[in-house]
Amino acid sequence: MKRPNSLSKSLTAFPETEDDSVRVRIVSSARQHFLQRGFRSVSMDELAEYLGMSKRTLYELFPSKEVLIEAVIGQKFAQIEGELESLTAQKQLDFPSLAPQVLACVHRHISEIQPAFVHDIRRHATELFNLIEKKRRALIERHVERLISKGQESGSVRTDLSPGFLVELMLGTVTAMVTP
Repeated sequence: MKRPNSLSKSLTAFPETEDDSVRVRIVSSARQHFLQRGFRSVSMDELAEYLGMSKRTLYELFPSKEVLIEAVIGQKFAQIEGELESLTAQKQLDFPSLAPQVLACVHRHISEIQPAFVHDIRRHATELFNLIEKKRRALIERHVERLISKGQESGSVRTDLSPGFLVELMLGTVTAMVTP
């Protein structure tokens, strides 16, 4: 899967078109199938049948399975980013209230991803896997640093602990949870 020009664009935001509701339905269904079973074991035929549409309609909106998986990953990152941004931007929440919510959000999203998916991406779509790792790192750095800073400002987190160190700790934990 070599699509360097479209990868970073498709992972930044879920595409918006006139066919949005159909695209959302397709991506949501594909997400459920891909993340549970891996993308190699899910065929476009199977998705079209499950969605009750023709393969032609599916291929008109997503010209290949690779384009569809990119949209799935883009949607997933947009959802995680939105939830974490909403949580960490709340001024009224103190660190002891916010930290468990952020961790629960991260855990909920990680739980959706099964080993078969990670294995497929890592082994058969290295470029996409590396981009996912890069985006995950940026996401965690941004939001966990914000959380740690809030905790240090309130006195809930020791100020002698480097936020960078705590972010690396979180990244290591997430990587261990996601990577089979």
